[in-house]
Amino acid sequence: MVHTRITGQSVNYRISLDNFPNLVEGIVSVRKEEKGIVLDWRHLTPAWTKDYFFQSTILLNSTGGYDLEVARKK
Repeated sequence: MVHTRITGQSVNYRISLDNFPNLVEGIVSVRKEEKGIVLDWRHLTPAWTKDYFFQSTILLNSTGGYDLEVARKK
């Protein structure tokens, strides 16, 4: 098994729908916590989205699969 450093990494993202490219752009930061892998999504554009950000948590479940929790953050 290869272990990689997860905590502290960030990447830019773009959200597009159908023929509407780059509707939202931002930065997602990744960190490992005891409960699982946490992704903090920060929208940068358009300006009105800056106050709306969310967090995704990926958890290993009892069946060996994964659960994904998504919550809006303030």
